[in-house]
Amino acid sequence: MNKKSQQMITANRLPLMIFFVFIIAIYGCKGDHQNLGSLQQATTAPVQATMISDKSNKTAAIKPYYTVRYASQNCNFLICINDVPVFTHTDGGAINSEMPINHLILHSGSQKIKYVLLPLNGQTSLHIKSSLDIKIIKSDADDISNSTDVATFKTLSATQPKQSQLQEIQQFNAAVPYQVEGWQHGADLQGAPSVHSELLHAYQDILRVIKAKNFTQLKKYFALKVKEADIATYSDDSSTAEDWKEFTDYLSKPGAHFTLDTANSKLYVFGDGKLVTLLTPNRQSALRIYDPKDKSEYLLPLYFYRKSAGQPLTLIR
Repeated sequence: MNKKSQQMITANRLPLMIFFVFIIAIYGCKGDHQNLGSLQQATTAPVQATMISDKSNKTAAIKPYYTVRYASQNCNFLICINDVPVFTHTDGGAINSEMPINHLILHSGSQKIKYVLLPLNGQTSLHIKSSLDIKIIKSDADDISNSTDVATFKTLSATQPKQSQLQEIQQFNAAVPYQVEGWQHGADLQGAPSVHSELLHAYQDILRVIKAKNFTQLKKYFALKVKEADIATYSDDSSTAEDWKEFTDYLSKPGAHFTLDTANSKLYVFGDGKLVTLLTPNRQSALRIYDPKDKSEYLLPLYFYRKSAGQPLTLIR
């Protein structure tokens, strides 16, 4: 199967990225997971569907647009922003690119970045010449060519044989003209009873809606996710509508095959205990789309939170 490389995505294309990503493995930042095993039929309510129509002010004079830039040699790696995966490289070799991160920056102030150096595929230890360089870049959303370095972090590199992995956690400051609630005040989902069955039911419900091509209902499920991404990327209504149409057009492709791997999936907890998602044993999204025409496979990343105890899970990233 051919893999499509995901290159830098300009500011006005970020909202589409939050819907689906090309086949990129997503490793757990914290490594917290619960084995789903054989789940009984969920009895919880379907994932909360809330239509949100209000929009933030898109006329801010300054529109800071942040990306993480990475350059690697002889390794796989993962990068998390505020304990949420933003990019994972699983093809080995060398790569030099960057990814947008505004959708994971909830407000101005200190942000957390974690990056982990991982062995090449089929290996249990790092290549002795493996390395990873990380920078945070700031530009203007209206002109991303004008950029400055916000932070340059310590290079991770193998220093001795048989190291299984290396990781670094650092802070950087971001200043943005918006504030979104995100998942920061949500209920703690680490070890929460029945959360795995509720999450599985949410995935199944979204898959059912996709297969039925009920995009009106799907838009309600994605409402909070899209709204907060729009705010963080200064997107206007027309850009959002264009991105949504492109997303649903892809879902409507003749012969498109949708797969939800429930048998092998595990529940992973991110966002400092506030977000949950389902990942396969190789830590890819449990929900994926296969296009037989160009033989490409796409992951549909879904991150849920619970606003407060007793409320249903809501899709937020």
